[in-house]
Amino acid sequence: MQLTDANLSLSLVRSYWQKADLDWAYPSYQRPYNWLIYTRSGRGYVELEGRRLKLLPGSMVVVPLNRECHYHCTEPMEIGACAFTLQMSPGVDVFDLYRVPDNPVAVTDEQLFRDVIEAEQKPGGTLLAMGAVLRLLAPLLDVSTTRGESGQDEVRMQKVLSYIDRHLTNLDMTDLASQLGFSDGHFSRWFNNVMGVSPKRYVIQKRVEAATRLLLFGGQNIEAVARHCGYEDALYFSRIFKKYTGLSPREYRKIKQFDLGSQ
Repeated sequence: MQLTDANLSLSLVRSYWQKADLDWAYPSYQRPYNWLIYTRSGRGYVELEGRRLKLLPGSMVVVPLNRECHYHCTEPMEIGACAFTLQMSPGVDVFDLYRVPDNPVAVTDEQLFRDVIEAEQKPGGTLLAMGAVLRLLAPLLDVSTTRGESGQDEVRMQKVLSYIDRHLTNLDMTDLASQLGFSDGHFSRWFNNVMGVSPKRYVIQKRVEAATRLLLFGGQNIEAVARHCGYEDALYFSRIFKKYTGLSPREYRKIKQFDLGSQ
């Protein structure tokens, strides 16, 4: 499901209710979409880049895309989960630029989550789900902070990230730096300061993200996926992919396609 206006493009990947026991855990691979998690009952937390996002009854958190995370349950839980992307421009997700709040945000109307998760069970459910997600995200974005130091940084970085997304197959970082009037070193320091990650690591993350989409929703073989994502050597691509996701490309396709089909 996708909804687009002049500034934002929202896509819903999947959503469901889930019960989690004390042994609840997922592999720590990075996912190419954000997760909105609502805790209906019980308690737990998500370890995310040295932080803990608490899962508390009646509240929600966002686990942003392309971040390695670990899930833990400290008291048997029932949760609602929604996977989504919210792009400011092609290839630039809102949560690429905005830091999610450390503390959970209270959910005052559980019906919003029911509208998202039970969308297929009612007439007009798709539109209800889209509207509900936007209403749920509004307070999270209100309290989020940009990663950059200024509005100028944010605008410039949005253009840089869009450029990277359009040129993943054949990307010249030196050329990109020169377009901004930066030396390679200056560009790398500026990018790391704004994004909290080096440009090299960010590009790898975006290539892995693109690969996960192709593996899940495309019919290409591993070699073709590797070339599309900027890797001529399929074996090297597979090593990089496994380092960042915890799974080989073949394993990822098999496991995640099964997960999608079972929801």
